[in-house]
This record gives sequence, C-alpha cells and structure tokens, in this order.
Amino acid sequence: MCGVAGYFGSREIEKSKIIKTLDLMKFRGPDNREIKKIQISQKTLYFLHSRLSIIDLEKRSNQPFETDDLILIFNGEIYNYLEIRKDLIKKGEKFKTNSDTEVLIKAYKIYGSKCVNHFEGMWSFAIYDKKKKILTLSRDRFGEKPLFYLKKSSNLYFGSEISFIKSLYQNNLKINYDKIRDFLNYGYKSLKKDKNVFFKEIKEVEPGNNLIVNFDGSIKKFKYWNPNLKSIKKLNEKDIINSSKNILIDSIKKTARSDVPVAFTLSGGIDSASLVSLAAKKLNLKFSTYSVIDDDERYNEANNINAIVKDIKCENRQIKITSKNTLENLFEIIEYHQKPLASIAQLNHYNLMKEIKKDSFKVCINGTMADELYAGYLDHHLQYFSSFKDQKYKEKEIKFWEENVLPTIRNPYFRKYDLYIKNPKARHHIYDNHDFLNIFMKKKKKFKFLEKNLSDNLLKNRMLNEIFYENTPQVLHDEDLNSMRCSIENRSPFINKRLFEFLFTINPKFYIKNGYKKYILRKSMEGIVHNKILWEHKKWGFNSSVESLLNFQDKKIKEYLFDKKSDIYDFIDYKKFQKLFSNKKFPNHLSKFIFNVLGCKIFMEKVNK
Repeated sequence: MCGVAGYFGSREIEKSKIIKTLDLMKFRGPDNREIKKIQISQKTLYFLHSRLSIIDLEKRSNQPFETDDLILIFNGEIYNYLEIRKDLIKKGEKFKTNSDTEVLIKAYKIYGSKCVNHFEGMWSFAIYDKKKKILTLSRDRFGEKPLFYLKKSSNLYFGSEISFIKSLYQNNLKINYDKIRDFLNYGYKSLKKDKNVFFKEIKEVEPGNNLIVNFDGSIKKFKYWNPNLKSIKKLNEKDIINSSKNILIDSIKKTARSDVPVAFTLSGGIDSASLVSLAAKKLNLKFSTYSVIDDDERYNEANNINAIVKDIKCENRQIKITSKNTLENLFEIIEYHQKPLASIAQLNHYNLMKEIKKDSFKVCINGTMADELYAGYLDHHLQYFSSFKDQKYKEKEIKFWEENVLPTIRNPYFRKYDLYIKNPKARHHIYDNHDFLNIFMKKKKKFKFLEKNLSDNLLKNRMLNEIFYENTPQVLHDEDLNSMRCSIENRSPFINKRLFEFLFTINPKFYIKNGYKKYILRKSMEGIVHNKILWEHKKWGFNSSVESLLNFQDKKIKEYLFDKKSDIYDFIDYKKFQKLFSNKKFPNHLSKFIFNVLGCKIFMEKVNK
C-alpha cells in the first residue's frame, strides 16, 4: 500500500509544492518517499510516491520503479504476483527484486495495458511508456484503491487522494453543493450513484478501467472488465458449497501474503468468523484480531467474539466505543477525507485502525463485501421471496422466515414479507426516510429511484447495485482513507474476481434457504466456524448506535451545530432542525441524519479554507 500522485503537462510545478505534496502523502507511505521528474519535449511528467513496505522490504523495491523504457508508481497489492512471476520467467523475464511492483511492470512490458486481466488484487497505478509516449492510469475491478484526476486543458493532475491533487494544482477547488444536498436527502447509499464527488472539477478513474493519456493530453477510457452476469451454471448445492469454499480459501491465502505481521478485524458475525476460522484451521496462519465493543445491547457482540477467539485460540483486543473526543476526531478525519464521513460505522473503523496502528501492524484483513456477495441484508429476503414460481417452496421459506427472522427485525418496512410479491418495483426502501427528511430541506428534492438494471432477477439486481453503485464503493473509499491515515493496508478476501463471478452465475435460490441469509457461506463453513455463530440469525457487523459515539445533548456539540451563520443552513431549515433537539431520544434514522448534517457542516468549514 502506498500513495501515488503526479502531473503531466506543459507547466513547471514549484519545488515547494512538490515537497508539500510529498509531506501530505506521508501517512500512506511512511517508509520511503521519492520524486521523479521526466522532461518529454515540451511536456513535463512528475511522479510522486510514498511507500508502505509490505512485500520485499528492501530499498531496491522503492518507487518510482524503472525497467527498460517504463516507469511505474503503484498503490495496492497484486495478490497472485508469485504465480504471474513464474509465467514471466518462462517468457524470459529476469527479476532483480522479490516485489509485486516489479511483477506489475514486467507484466506491462509483456502484455501492455491488458496486463490487468492477469491480476488478482487491488491497485491503482500510473505507468509511463517512454517509447510510445503514453501515460496509463489504471484502477482495480471493484475500486478498492482510489485514483482521482483533474484535467485542465492539456494538463493532468492525479493522485490517491484529492488533497494531493489540490496541492499540485495550487488552486482551490469548487465544492459540489449538489452532492451535499443529495447526501443530506438520501444518505450514504446515494454517494456512488453517479460519477460526481464533493468537488466539481475532480473525477475518479472508474473501477475496472484504464485511462490512456496521449502526448497531446487527450484521454481515452478503456473498460477492461465486463463480467458476464447472465450465464447460469447448473450446479447442485454440494458443488456450489465446495467450490465457493475452495475459492475463498485460496483468496485468503493470497490476501494474507505479506512480509510483515497481519491482523484481522473480528465482529461477532459469520463474515469475519469465516475468515479467521479458515485462516487458523485451514491455512495455519498466526495473527491477532481486533474488535469493537458497544455497551448498547442492540450492537453488543462480545459473547460471539469471545466464542470465536476461544475456538481458534487467537489474540484479541477489544476496543470499547466511547463518545470521548468524538467531535475533535470528526474534525480531524473529515479534513483528511476531504469529504463528509459516510456513516457512523466508518468512525468506528477509524478508531479501530488507530488501535491497530498502536501495535505496529501494517496489514489488516476484514470482511468487506460479504453481505453484498452472499445476500446478507434484511431486505434480500424480501426480494428472494418475490422470485419463486414454486408456491409450496415459497410458503415453506416464508414460514422459516416468520419463525426465525421476523422476531429479530426492528425496521417495520422489512417486516412485510410480501412487499415485492405484491409490487416488484417497490424498492424505494433504499431511501425509506427520504420523505421525512425532505421536511428539513430548504430546497425540496423529488424522490427519484436510481437502481440500474443489471439482472433480470430482483435479488441479484439488488446485490449488484450494492456492489457497484451503493454500499461497497463508499465503504471501500472510507476504509481506504481510514486505514491509510494510520499507515495500514486494508484487505478483504471477499473482494475477489473469481468468487464474484462464480457466485453470480449460480441459481439465486441457493443464496437464501431455510430462513437463513448467506446460506452458501454458512453451509460451506460447517465444521469450521463455531456453531454459536454459524446459524445465528441476528445481523452483526462493525456498527453501533450513533448516540454511543455522539451525545447530541452535549453543550459543545449543540453550540457547534446551532451556529446560524453556518453554510449548512443554506440547505436545511434552521428552526425545524433546532426543534428536533427537544427530543431526549432520537430514532435511528434521525440520529443518522443529524450525524450527516454535522459531517457536512465540518466539511464545508474545513476545506479550501
């Protein structure tokens, strides 16, 4: 994991700005920082890199990395670099290092920009071909590693973080106030519905895409990954269970490759329990685990966590959620993120990363995307019911759900098993509080449902939208920023091309069964994961009550929120918002809204100031 930044164009950038940018990059790469300037006719190319040493710790693997007529800066990990290295050696390539960096640049030498088709992993990289005079920017399939850019006439600025681009650009960026309005109206699930970010001029290299930048500054976009989502493999349940388990084990094995010690985050749920149990029992890996503990019984996972730890005999540190210094922490993290924090869960994740950093870990493995991959959300059950033509089977599954799942559901919307049976288009639950929150907005926004049509199956379509346009992209971005603030590389074995393509080519009837979401994962973990966790219906994760971290009746917080001069009140009605605080207790959706208002206020006051 590293930080990358650069510039390609006709101007010179002041040395002081270069040094300032490198200083901003220190969190992403505290082990080494370097600059490379290349003069190309009338154009100048700057490559900036900060290194977090994880694979091949020697100086020989520092970047920018050069070989033949190629120069590379790279952020991420190529998990299957050892396998690719063997193939390249067979093709005559020789290696000076043991790094995945050299494997990447040698793969580009042989395969060109199509080298990405050979990679398993997460990456954002920039590679300059001196012969062809082209610059290639690339981002991994699911967007684990960020890569932003700013195009001004023939000048291109790019970087792992927006702050790097701002530093090189030397000008303030315009805030995208439409993005703020949408976030306040719809919450975090709206953040990746379009290509816009919180600054107007900034764009992202989209996941699964390469950008080819020519000498004249023109850019061509090439989408290198178009997964086949329509094919159905006729496999029986046993084959599906065994195949998915083997793919996951292989993914954990490769994801855990590191020349430094590895930590795992551990909640009380099936996702993280599967990862640590497989790592310990099938791969014999040694590692430490870290958990978040909330005194609120709705979110308290301590019993499950302790059962897992005892079962696999690993070290575990439990970090208790506290409201101490939360406001100060938000000031710090939002200024670093250069955007509002997506959800309270990301504040928990940030606090967890800080504790892991104290123990000097550089790599942390988590369970991101498991819910979206295996059908783990409450509403997935509702879409699942709507897809069956076999009435007897449907009635059987509904009975299981009524007996075992329904008692655990607090949200009244998700208690309607026949919601999609009666109306398959009733999917506005994504923004189920929009009408209520719109009351507080000065400029009302008419609700518009934006689910993309990616599959004919309602459940699959929901899951695919979550992976590519809703949950997963925003979680990955926040987790990357949280972990890199603490100089930690964040990895998830569930984010795997083979696993994704396998699970989305099987019959969706296997996703949920006998009242259990994530049936495939649970069934494949029989005899591996502790029984207490394996068949538990309650949804666990790194979540907590907003009010466990923020006391909205705290004088300091109220004084900060109720500053009438704040720009936030260009969006929301001051009197209506203030009236909310006459309540002593806030329902969950309302506390989330207040948290978002607080985050947007901090963002607008901290950026470009």
